[in-house]
Amino acid sequence: MSNKCVDVSVWNGKIDFKKLKADGYNYIIVKCGGSDDGYYTDSTFNYNYLNAKKNGFKIGAYYFAGSNFTSKAEGKKCGQHCLKIIGNYEFDLPVYIDVEVTKPNTYKGTTDAILSFCDVLEKKKFKTGVYSSRSMFDSLFSYQSVKNKSIWVAEWGVSKRSSFPDKCDVWQYSSTGHAGGIIGLVDLNKCYITVKDKVDVTKKPNKTRVNNVLTSYNIKYKTIAEDVLKGKYGN
Repeated sequence: MSNKCVDVSVWNGKIDFKKLKADGYNYIIVKCGGSDDGYYTDSTFNYNYLNAKKNGFKIGAYYFAGSNFTSKAEGKKCGQHCLKIIGNYEFDLPVYIDVEVTKPNTYKGTTDAILSFCDVLEKKKFKTGVYSSRSMFDSLFSYQSVKNKSIWVAEWGVSKRSSFPDKCDVWQYSSTGHAGGIIGLVDLNKCYITVKDKVDVTKKPNKTRVNNVLTSYNIKYKTIAEDVLKGKYGN
């Protein structure tokens, strides 16, 4: 399966997911909301999630952190707001906190906010991760403190994902890409997370196939038994 991935939000308009799937994309990360302009829900989140699901995409989500994302309390507040948006949804990929507009002088506070945000979601069994550009990892927050989370890195204009952070799970390699079903520019990614299809345990065994096997088995050994009784194999 192709590891082609896009991340989308209200800025990408109404997406034709059939065309996007036909263009070879299998993964998508949808914006659920943020705190950079009050505490809001992305108006296309529900549409994007449901139609991505309908067309067989593996789905993740991201939440955009505002410039005040600089304390444990703010991280918890954003986490709780994020939960209100995504609480009834299931994801194949992690839910990422998008950190890119805080300042280096709030390094510790931003790190605390990330950990607090993730803790809120993880208590509700969501997988979590951190998104930022390569240059901002370890300049806006402590990479060592968050590297046990899923890492999604934006690094454009390079031919392969860099070795820092350590083999990221998702690499955003362009912000000016094009993809089928999306009008205008879109962020392009490669996803290195392996997601297995869920097995439907409610499905009943194929009785026809089982019966065919049993019938073949019975005919075979019935014939052998009859041959033995006829003395075909001696005493």
